[in-house]
Amino acid sequence: MPVSSFEGQQWPNARSSGRLARLSEPFAPRAPRRLAVVDVLLKVGNGLQVLRAGRGRRNDQHIVVLTNYATPDIRRKSIECGADAVFDKSTEIDPFLELCRQYSAE
Repeated sequence: MPVSSFEGQQWPNARSSGRLARLSEPFAPRAPRRLAVVDVLLKVGNGLQVLRAGRGRRNDQHIVVLTNYATPDIRRKSIECGADAVFDKSTEIDPFLELCRQYSAE
């Protein structure tokens, strides 16, 4: 599903994966995705499982956690499980968007 804008920024190539058939789906060797944004809390399972599944991803594929629960413990666990960065939804949107811009320029 296209995600054309977020926080007033245009992201013409962004897509929402919605529900995944397999946790590793966004990171398959031929997957065109270069950035996965994961929340720690999911309806089924949790974002840490997605992070672990992405450990074998290509060097040009990144995983960022965007959550309302960016406690020091969640940040540490997310990085240990393979996240490139962790952002709090309520206070760190600007740095999150800046990192997205950097990744899209690669």
